[in-house]
Amino acid sequence: MLRYACFILFIGVIALKTSTTDAQSLLGKENNPVEILGEATNGLQPRLLIEKYGSDWSVEIDLYARTNFEKNAWLKITNRVGSKLQLWLTNGIELQLTNSSILAAMNLPSQTTVSNIMRGVHPSNKRGLQWWPVVGHGVAAGESYTAAGFSLQSDFDISFTNDVMLQITPLIYKVETNEVMAHLTEFPPIKMKLLSNGKVQKLP
Repeated sequence: MLRYACFILFIGVIALKTSTTDAQSLLGKENNPVEILGEATNGLQPRLLIEKYGSDWSVEIDLYARTNFEKNAWLKITNRVGSKLQLWLTNGIELQLTNSSILAAMNLPSQTTVSNIMRGVHPSNKRGLQWWPVVGHGVAAGESYTAAGFSLQSDFDISFTNDVMLQITPLIYKVETNEVMAHLTEFPPIKMKLLSNGKVQKLP
């Protein structure tokens, strides 16, 4: 009888452990970042990784090299979001950005100099981190590196408790081989619907 009771207890523990593991697995899948690919431009393709945390959304912009590039071929823009951002409520009302440095990305010069971009990086000892990617060699086709990471709540000063529509237009400067002049590369906009349940729908 004791042996039978121990056997039942053992089976119960295994069932509980399996149930807990399955629940954790499902939770992990639900919380995994959603990946959205943009269109390639000038040999680079943006990839967005988007994830909901409570009433906030985190966004990471990665760039895939579709060809080989020499070292110091690309220079990030100086605001931390690396893009133009636009956000709408489902009733069509556009929400306004509250951060002046992020607003500046809406009117970047199409052509400038590397020195002008670097002057906007503070403190000055961080200017080396402005290159994409920060590596001591060139970039090979197929490699991917992060260009920007940010949260939407701090940029728009709202809590995301309802569905919204977000458009991200990644930006980066292509640097000439003499590392003097830089030309703005604006990727095609990526538009998506962010649902309050943490799901993401890419929009045409």
